[in-house]
Amino acid sequence: MQGPLDVQAIRDVDSGKMTANQAFNSGGILSKMGKTGLEQCSASEKTLALESLSLFAAMEINALLVLCRDMGEESPDIFMAGSPAASLCGRVSELLGRKVEPLGRCAAAEGCAWIAKDVFAGKKSILGIAVDPRVCCI
Repeated sequence: MQGPLDVQAIRDVDSGKMTANQAFNSGGILSKMGKTGLEQCSASEKTLALESLSLFAAMEINALLVLCRDMGEESPDIFMAGSPAASLCGRVSELLGRKVEPLGRCAAAEGCAWIAKDVFAGKKSILGIAVDPRVCCI
């Protein structure tokens, strides 16, 4: 339901016409189609929506792979999370020319919970990224 922002949405956020969250909620592929879920889509609309989302995901992943190469990691394993991941991984794999594996639909939320637990426990870095010292743990 959430998706990439177009230039007008960015301008609307910058001018205070909407919040960033509102922009993301109105920027998704389904939102642009006037739908609130895949179950409302015809078979051809669902195919087009999943193809578009696969393309967006592949472009983002490919951009991140450039950064991975800059960091010396030539061929990292690639995983996707979220409810549509299982439906997208095959097409994203084709677009990237490499294997992409789906994680469970709650994997991203679980990862965030593990990070929050570590930060609360006083960890100074997560995956090599320093925890902001302004974060206060009780």
